[in-house]
Amino acid sequence: MIKILYLEHNIDGTVGGSHYCLLEICRGIDRNKFQPVVCFFQENTLLSEFQQSGAEVIIRSPMTPFHFKTGRFGKVSGLVQAGMNMVWALVFRTADWCRFLRRNQIRLVHINNACGYDHDLMLAAWLLRIPCVVHERGIQASLPPATRFFSNRIDRIITISDVVNLNLINKGIDPKKLLRIDDGIDPSRLIQETPVEQLRKQWHVPDKAPVIGIVGNIKQWKGQETVVRALTHLKKAYPDLRCFLVGTVSDPAYKKRLDDIVDEYELHQQVIFTGYQKRPADLMALFDICIHASVAPEPFGIVLLEAMGKSKPVIATNIGGPLEILADGETGYLTKPGDAGGLAERISLLLGNQDLRIKMGERAHARMHAKYTIGVSIQKIESLYAELL
Repeated sequence: MIKILYLEHNIDGTVGGSHYCLLEICRGIDRNKFQPVVCFFQENTLLSEFQQSGAEVIIRSPMTPFHFKTGRFGKVSGLVQAGMNMVWALVFRTADWCRFLRRNQIRLVHINNACGYDHDLMLAAWLLRIPCVVHERGIQASLPPATRFFSNRIDRIITISDVVNLNLINKGIDPKKLLRIDDGIDPSRLIQETPVEQLRKQWHVPDKAPVIGIVGNIKQWKGQETVVRALTHLKKAYPDLRCFLVGTVSDPAYKKRLDDIVDEYELHQQVIFTGYQKRPADLMALFDICIHASVAPEPFGIVLLEAMGKSKPVIATNIGGPLEILADGETGYLTKPGDAGGLAERISLLLGNQDLRIKMGERAHARMHAKYTIGVSIQKIESLYAELL
């Protein structure tokens, strides 16, 4: 049995798409060949599900950088601080990872988030001649020299969309290091557990009230503000409309801004903040339309696949991953980032035409099953493992 170390780097306290994508890999990987060992730097709400998948779960302490207060000698202390952090990471942390990899008999390292982190683990794998793969799940604004150095020396970088792929090439990563593999979902995970009628009662949604929703942690770049402002255009025509904002509050200041807009335009009846939901796809069954409103390019957008798997039309911004996943005018609509008026027009068009919603939802469902199931993704990942091993 080949033991593979998966490292989930996230340390901001939230559970996002990278966690769910990794969980799908652990559930689907061939257990006759591979044994996943999943390492986190903090506990999270999915630990039990990773354990139920059969993965060995380990919590390790993240690297805590040195930090000096700056004063008269701020520039000097800053250089000392940077030097000490480099030594700590590339000497002591690397040595610690080497011991960990040997002790756990790891044969391959798969870093789950981005090539800009965990250079100490990359170096440890290189020293021990263990293949190292990075799953690049973000669109990096810049790649410092250290990141380019290590990224061009690991074995392979998996990119989840063309926009992620092109971003790395433009920032100096060797195209030969890149392998494009779409994320995918297991359709069986979308089976409805809570009946829609029960959800309506739970969230106090009137029987015939139209419902829209956006799923994602509450943070500025996810664009919930655009959705809330779109409601100001829709309130008169659809007074019973309900809008679900599903996700953990990652940015309290941004949540306060959303609350202020709700107060200003008296949208308390329309807007429902749900907080973290273990099964957001269950709530999607309640929606007439799913919205993805990111104002910065989304690297992929796993919630789009969940919505499509629930046969829902999707309205998304025309940047990043949604450009590749959605078929504009067929499975949903693409709109400009931050354009509340344009978003409201598309919402109104779909709410006013049930037949169009149904047809778009059916096409979305078919497209997801044809292109974005986890089985296809895992086959490609396993082929990569076989090549490297």
